[in-house]
Amino acid sequence: MILTINGQQAALKKGSSIEYVSENRIFTDADDYSMEIELPLADCPQNIDIFGMITRKDVDFSANFTFFLWLMPFFIERKVLVFKS
Repeated sequence: MILTINGQQAALKKGSSIEYVSENRIFTDADDYSMEIELPLADCPQNIDIFGMITRKDVDFSANFTFFLWLMPFFIERKVLVFKS
């Protein structure tokens, strides 16, 4: 599994898994999916370079990211909004 965010490869936790839900528009009136991915920030300069210092309590954070996820044989590209207040 490879995850890149805004062109930078993100570090994943060892043993990471991704919840992948796919719906068929014919049956559920939706065709999108949701994923939950937890990325380490503590002692992880690779992810801090991507997200900045969002773990600081005095930092309000919101940003748009483009991510690419390779789950062989699947490839997913999406834009997401991440925010913390």
